[in-house]
Amino acid sequence: MNPLIIFDYCFYVIANCYKSIYVLGHQKEFAGVLLLSLVQIMNIDTIIILLFSIKYVSLYFGFGYLLLLAFNFIRYKKIITYSNINDKWNAKRHLSQVLLKTLVFAYFVFSFVCFVIVSS
Repeated sequence: MNPLIIFDYCFYVIANCYKSIYVLGHQKEFAGVLLLSLVQIMNIDTIIILLFSIKYVSLYFGFGYLLLLAFNFIRYKKIITYSNINDKWNAKRHLSQVLLKTLVFAYFVFSFVCFVIVSS
């Protein structure tokens, strides 16, 4: 099993939400990549702060965000596209889709809360 599949579904849920709210379908992948990279770097920085007791990780945050942004952009524009994930998503039952959306939302909330608590 692919360990990055959770991030694929996070990307898909973000992009799908963006598409349904803003109707700008061609920008949905970029919005998904931006927000997914932000949450990933927040989690990495939270772990760095907890492990090494570093309070100011702004340099790591900026550099790491750019690296993750480039990695995710290549992954979700060239390797695994929105339409590929959309096909996998539509093959799932409705209950699985609801469960995955709930888990993605919980992951985002937990990531933001932990980052704010640890960095303050």
